[in-house]
Amino acid sequence: MIAKLAPHVIPYHNSWHMECAGYRAGITKVLDPDLGWCVAHKETTGNRILARLSTLSLPLDKLSPHQIAEEHLRVIRNHPASGAVDIWEFGNEPNTNCTPDELAHIALYELLMLQGCNAYNLTGAWGSFGVGHPVGTANNPIPDWSVFARCFAEAGDRHYLALHEYWPKMGPKNGWGWYAGRFTHVKQQCKIIITECGLNDELSYHDGKERGWKVSVDSSIYRVHLQAYLTLIRQDPRVLSAHVFTLDYASNVWDQFDVRGFGDYIGQINGPSAVVPPVMPPVTPPVPDLQLTLLQIGDSLTSAQRAIQQASDLLGTISKG
Repeated sequence: MIAKLAPHVIPYHNSWHMECAGYRAGITKVLDPDLGWCVAHKETTGNRILARLSTLSLPLDKLSPHQIAEEHLRVIRNHPASGAVDIWEFGNEPNTNCTPDELAHIALYELLMLQGCNAYNLTGAWGSFGVGHPVGTANNPIPDWSVFARCFAEAGDRHYLALHEYWPKMGPKNGWGWYAGRFTHVKQQCKIIITECGLNDELSYHDGKERGWKVSVDSSIYRVHLQAYLTLIRQDPRVLSAHVFTLDYASNVWDQFDVRGFGDYIGQINGPSAVVPPVMPPVTPPVPDLQLTLLQIGDSLTSAQRAIQQASDLLGTISKG
């Protein structure tokens, strides 16, 4: 599996099917899709669909993990587009102060969601942690995944660990392993999707103010960033895709992240789409027609008898001579 940069689309001003096809990624993440969009997208691109619903909030300070997971599974199962979505992303960025109790609640929510997906034959993307999460210990800032051991076990080969990775305007290698590249600290064997990625220079200021690529670097520099990030994630075969935030937007605050028009460039650096060879049906030898076979045997016997009779007649003629 070779990782691809893939679209993260919010189809607000347009459907963007052809733009997504240009990425040649094989998978599209969409926020709040409807059934019609999903069907048209698959017909146009052939991509799998990874979907997130903005209504899946995580009020862990008010409701128990059991209550939240039960509600989220109900919403996903009953969503009109459920049959057209291949992978469902769970609650978005469960970023807290991450006390032991808070981490335990997050881990339990993720585990219950994975168990529910297994029970209902759904595929999930769990975690969706933002930059800097989950946190490590006071003496070791490297993310601590041990509390999620049961989640990794439950996910198995079916489900995906989801991460959001951003970097400052100096590029993706700046803060690698903490801002972007947090997947490198995941030692468990698992499948990974970076469900959001891109430049957010808030990481240079830490003041809570979003600063997308448009207000930080020019497009040529951002293209260099994207290619560098693609090279880095391709060093880990567990990573399926990294979804560049964002193609289109509903809230104006995200306009500064908008990457419409980047599709052909991303498709170029991604390289050719994976081509799955057609499965050839096994060659089954024809079953002989028994009646026809018997007739053919009879004809052969008759021909042999005639040949013997002709030979006998010839010998008789010779002996008389």
